[in-house]
Amino acid sequence: MRVFVEDIADKMEESNETWRSFLNKKCGEIIDVTTEYLNIAEELEEGEEIPNQYLDWEKDFIEVAIEVTENCSDYEELPSQFDINEYSIMEDFIEELEDDRKRGILFNAIQGRGAFRRFKDKIYELDVEQIWFAYRQKAFCQIAKEWCEDHDIEYAYKIKNEALSIK
Repeated sequence: MRVFVEDIADKMEESNETWRSFLNKKCGEIIDVTTEYLNIAEELEEGEEIPNQYLDWEKDFIEVAIEVTENCSDYEELPSQFDINEYSIMEDFIEELEDDRKRGILFNAIQGRGAFRRFKDKIYELDVEQIWFAYRQKAFCQIAKEWCEDHDIEYAYKIKNEALSIK
């Protein structure tokens, strides 16, 4: 089984507090499960029916959560937003900018509270948003590649030049 680094990176970018993503190590499928449904699945006794208080579509999600919890050795949780230091990625990006003026403006923008919002505003003002998003994608791909290596998961790139280092 082989997974694409870009698919893992995309899921990492979608990461938030309520959703967790898992790779099925047998088939390579990436699934998302809410922490709410994982908690429900973990509270159910083995073989216990899903309570009728849940709607059919919720039961489908709970069944996926049950699959993950009961067969946890078949699944590997992908890095979440808490595993990724996006502030560091922003700093690295700024350091690599060739324009001293833009670099200074962006370094000032990321100081203190509200750094992410100011950074986002400034990349658009400075017309470097496309460079930033490409850089960020490569950084996420690098993290995904390292995650695959750490978990002995065979990987490939969809786009050949994605294998290039971001540094």
